[in-house]
Formats: sequence, C-alpha cells, structure tokens
Amino acid sequence: MNLVPTVEIRSAHLSDCHDILRWRNDRSTRAMSLSQEAVDPQEHQDWYRRFLDDPKNSGFVGFLNEEKIGW
Repeated sequence: MNLVPTVEIRSAHLSDCHDILRWRNDRSTRAMSLSQEAVDPQEHQDWYRRFLDDPKNSGFVGFLNEEKIGW
C-alpha cells in the first residue's frame, strides 16, 4: 500500500464541464462567491465551451490519487 499521495494536474477538457458545474454550484462554494446563485447548467456549458475555445484562457483540473478534486 502506497501511503504517499499522488497529485496530478492536467489541462481541462470538455468532459470536465459537469464536475466543474457541480463544484461551482456546491453550497459552500456559492456561500463564498460574489454571486451566490446557482449557475444554470446550459449557461455554464455555453460559458465553458467559450472558455475552452479562447486561446488566452488556461484551465486545469487537479487529481489526488486519481480522483478528480478541483478546477
């Protein structure tokens, strides 16, 4: 059994859209955000596609022991 945690970071993919929305709409996240309203799934998907298509943007997803943990 490996007791040393494995941390990885990779570029965000379109397939991460649902997880990022789930993290954004989490009650704790919303409580600490400027906008505390839940984000509409279609609005999020449209924004996320624009974000990924813009070459000026960089998005990354983190993993801990192969489990996706954050954006």
